[in-house]
Amino acid sequence: MNRRPRLLCRSPRAIIAAIVIATSLLAPSAFALPRVGDKAPTFKLPYYDDAGRRIGSRELFKEGETLVSFFAVWCKQCEEEIALFGELEKKYGDRGFKVVLISLDRLSVNRLEQYLDETGGTELTVLSDLQGKSKSAYGVNVLPTNLLVGADGRIIDIWEGYLPGKLEWLKERVGQLTPPEKR
Repeated sequence: MNRRPRLLCRSPRAIIAAIVIATSLLAPSAFALPRVGDKAPTFKLPYYDDAGRRIGSRELFKEGETLVSFFAVWCKQCEEEIALFGELEKKYGDRGFKVVLISLDRLSVNRLEQYLDETGGTELTVLSDLQGKSKSAYGVNVLPTNLLVGADGRIIDIWEGYLPGKLEWLKERVGQLTPPEKR
């Protein structure tokens, strides 16, 4: 009596589905955002200009609190945020607050400059992420996605989508920053 062992499931699809589910439960998500308190993932991206200059996150984060905002020109909610971010950096830049916009668009420099003129973001640092490296490192799935990073490189807060309440919180927080000369 040669009996073959009975499989719990005979369907190849079910077996593959079980493997995929088990793998996804055991492996961290490739698109999960870093968490508050984590060190912000590092990146080195080009400025959105024709000069080919690049800057790394370590350089950006060392001077004070930095808001990193992932955006695209087609994102209407991004427009509203960029206008506020421009105002905040202008008002509190002397306290070490800066905004870094990371564009996920494939646009000409002229088109992006026009967009920034329209939204009030002409003075902000704008980087280009055409390969999606920082987008992947930060797990960006929604636009806008914003991260507030401290001078120590740790993430202070993260939010996805347009959240007016969070923008009010950001205004309050930035307004309380101590100027560098008084630290």
